[in-house]
Amino acid sequence: MHKEKEPDRHSISALGGWTWTQPVPDADDSEVVRRYFALHRIPIGQLSAADLRFLIGQNECLRHLVPKALALLASDPWMETEFYPGDLLNALLRINHPAGYWSAGNPHLPGFAELARKALATAPNGVARKDLRLLQEVIERGEQHGF
Repeated sequence: MHKEKEPDRHSISALGGWTWTQPVPDADDSEVVRRYFALHRIPIGQLSAADLRFLIGQNECLRHLVPKALALLASDPWMETEFYPGDLLNALLRINHPAGYWSAGNPHLPGFAELARKALATAPNGVARKDLRLLQEVIERGEQHGF
């Protein structure tokens, strides 16, 4: 339980009680596998915005990583972590496991709905229509539940 109170001091592996059972990745493994392995060993308080984007994209440790991502995006929803403006926001929009992650029971939905409003209001030119639709869906879901 102590780990839950101070998650920033612990790695994803420690928080999840997870152990890598495969051979340690080497140069023959993909960059994704090597990065995934390396990031599981770093305390989450030391993860970069790009690391958060990567791990959220892998649906990892969402309970701890989503609040960190929301906090980072509060000042700039369209921040670029590694690939393009809004890549971290895009990772949040596309969380797909568990199904219905952004349902009314999610304690982070109110904050995400507020972030989606800000993102929609400040969307740069060239944002994909699908991303704009996803932002609108988050806003509507929040409004349906009084957020």
